[in-house]
Amino acid sequence: MSSIFEKIEKQLQNLIENSVQLFPWNSLQKSVVISIVHELRDILIKAIDNNETIPNIYSISVHPEVYTNLNSDHHWIQEIQKTLTESAEEYTSHFIGEISVEFFADPEILAISEYRINSYSVINEIEKTAVLNTNLNVRENKKFRSDAYLLLPNKDIFPLTIAITQIGRKNDNHLIIDDPTISRNHAQIRNINGNFVIFDLNSTSGTFVNGIRIKQALLRGGDVISIANYPLVYGEEDDSNDFDQGSTTEIPRIVDSK
Repeated sequence: MSSIFEKIEKQLQNLIENSVQLFPWNSLQKSVVISIVHELRDILIKAIDNNETIPNIYSISVHPEVYTNLNSDHHWIQEIQKTLTESAEEYTSHFIGEISVEFFADPEILAISEYRINSYSVINEIEKTAVLNTNLNVRENKKFRSDAYLLLPNKDIFPLTIAITQIGRKNDNHLIIDDPTISRNHAQIRNINGNFVIFDLNSTSGTFVNGIRIKQALLRGGDVISIANYPLVYGEEDDSNDFDQGSTTEIPRIVDSK
C-alpha cells in the first residue's frame, strides 16, 4: 500500500512542480491552480487511505475572471485529468472510470483566490451529465440549504431539512413508506455541499430517477423519483409555483401507499 501512495504522490507532485510551465497566467492565478491541484491530490489519497471509491468527477467553481483565463487553454486540464487517472488506476479495486475535471464560473465567488471543489463517484453517463449540468446552471452551493423538499402522491410536502434523509419500510427511517415492494432500508438522500444526491441502498425493487434505475444521482428540481413503484417529486423553493402542493403544517412520517 505504501508503494502505491508513494507513486501517486510522486506523479501528482511532478504535475504541481511543472505547473509553472503549464499555466500561462499571472502569479495569483497560478497560485489558485496549484492549490486546486494540491486539493485534488489530497481527495484522491484520502479516498484510497479510507478504502473508499475514488471520485471520478470533479466540478470546480472559480471566480469568473479566473475561469476566463483557465478556459483559454485546455491542454493543462487534460494533463491534470491524465495524471489523476493514471494515479487512480494504481488502485483499481476502487477505481470506477476515467477522471473528468470541469471548471465553472461562479459569480458568487468574490475573491480571485477562492474556489470550491465538488467530487462525485459516478458510473452512469446520464448521472455524470446531470452533475456537470448542475454547475453550468450556477446553482447556489451552501453548506446547508433548507428549501428542498419531496412532493408526496397525496400532495403533502416532506421537507429535506437534515443532512441525510433515510427512506424505506423500516420504522426508524425518516420517511417511512408502508409498501411490501419497498425495502426496509431502501434509499437515502444526502445534502452534499448544498446539492441533494439520492443513493439506492441495494434495494430489491430499485430506485429510479425520471424512469432510469440509479445507484446514485444528483437531483434537480422537478425530478421524479420512484422508490420501487412509489412516486416522489423532488423540488426546491424556487420551483414551488410549478406544483399544486398541499400543506406543510403536518408532515407524515408514515405513508400508506395502499
